[in-house]
Amino acid sequence: MTFVPKTFNQILYDMITYVKSKTNLTDINVGSVLRTILEAAALEDEEQYYQMVKLLELFYLDTTSGEDLDKRVRELSFDTIVRMEATKGVVPVVFIDERVSSVVKSTLVSDVPAGSTSVELYDAGSFPPEGEVIFDRGEPTRREKRAYTKNGNILSVSPPLSYSHLAGSYAILSVLGYDIVFPVGTEVLVPATYGSEEIVFSTTEEAIIYDGDRESLPVEAQCTEAGSKGKIGSYKITEFKVLPFPTARVENRVASVGASDRETDEELRKTLSRATELALENAVKGVSIPSGQRVVDASVQRTTTPGVVYLYIDDGTGFIPTTVDVDYEVLTSSSTPGRKRFRLSQFPIKENSEHLWRNGNLIIRDVDYRINYTTGDIEIINGLSLGDTLVASGLSASGWKGYTYYNGLIQEVQKVVNGLQSDRVKYPGYKSCGDIVYVKTPNVQYINVIASISAEEGYTESMLYDTIKTRVEQYINSLRIGETVYVAKLIERIMSVDGVKNVVLSSPSSDIVVSDDTVVKTDKTRITLL
Repeated sequence: MTFVPKTFNQILYDMITYVKSKTNLTDINVGSVLRTILEAAALEDEEQYYQMVKLLELFYLDTTSGEDLDKRVRELSFDTIVRMEATKGVVPVVFIDERVSSVVKSTLVSDVPAGSTSVELYDAGSFPPEGEVIFDRGEPTRREKRAYTKNGNILSVSPPLSYSHLAGSYAILSVLGYDIVFPVGTEVLVPATYGSEEIVFSTTEEAIIYDGDRESLPVEAQCTEAGSKGKIGSYKITEFKVLPFPTARVENRVASVGASDRETDEELRKTLSRATELALENAVKGVSIPSGQRVVDASVQRTTTPGVVYLYIDDGTGFIPTTVDVDYEVLTSSSTPGRKRFRLSQFPIKENSEHLWRNGNLIIRDVDYRINYTTGDIEIINGLSLGDTLVASGLSASGWKGYTYYNGLIQEVQKVVNGLQSDRVKYPGYKSCGDIVYVKTPNVQYINVIASISAEEGYTESMLYDTIKTRVEQYINSLRIGETVYVAKLIERIMSVDGVKNVVLSSPSSDIVVSDDTVVKTDKTRITLL
């Protein structure tokens, strides 16, 4: 029954009609005691109708809003979807000292033992006749600075070296005599322009311009305000909030990422609709790569781990995904203190394929670091120390690789599911917030079919074999991931061939039920007709 709310006038009219029909009271003129009492009651009833209408609106996604929409979405998504709050943009920035025009450095020709007073460089041409030189500047335990005089490519140093230094390591001219440190929280900004306010970013890592260098390594800076205000292009940050010294300069050489406004009601509704299992499956069907391979079937399976989802895809052949090995990749050659977040250059990563080394020592997954295989994101649990190295590297003796990633159709579908911050138009993303969606290929179960055929008059059994095999192959290969092979439907497909009088199916002898992560396939070589 459709709920129809009544207006004040309708309620009052019904009340007056009822009172007149049941009593001898007749004074219902405006201002009378009776009418005033009925009007008060009708007004209260109208308010109740209004509240009932509001309750109905709160039930439907298209009409509810604000906190009530949040509650409804969480209820429908089993608490897996929540409204995205405004996020702050982050961007790498580089600090520059204009006093240094160029970096003067050269590598050592041979190993230099501790106690040495002379060092041969490959090319000391840019070094002034005398000055100060720094050895192993990036190695805190062996870094040392010495006064020198130059004779060709030979530097005579004083006092003698305290540490040994390897061939190929750098000797760098000291310019200022000290490192310049930009502490965490250094504020840099996009200057105000006509019609727009300045946009302030604050560094989340310590930055250092080492003595002899013109600039620091890139460090992360985060916008001080959440929202799309923090979405800036490259080379927009050019000033300091407080200039640390007259020749200091700062710049961002890439655009910021991650800045977004609080999710609107309409965007939240779209997130819910996109995050349903059917929507996720439909989003990837038809995804293709230049080779022509495309997704023809997809099936979402939620795991027992909250927020972990398996998305099985198939191109109709039960294909085996292709992978690429990466032998060596540097994540950082000299870390800033406390840095935790890194990202491999390729994704998705084959599970358990990665081998990460910190300062030459293998580190352990879930003890030293965590990894999201679907994105390549790595978190060092306790952070790195100043100057630490972090690499993904193989070990030939053990057959290890740095890591292995999926390419081809698996990689393309993963991009569609995750979304790419760098290309939201092509890859808007379809997974719900908080979910980790692993794109996988299903297990393939090949089906053998054995059937005895009787032909109608005017036909021979051998005349029918090719058509029957085609029908059987089409039926089995059209089944979706997780679908059952029904004996009755196999018989139906065979009997639908003109000229078939009867069929006795020996195999399969009963319906074949497969798990949700399995797809059935067959081919003509697996179909035997007698």
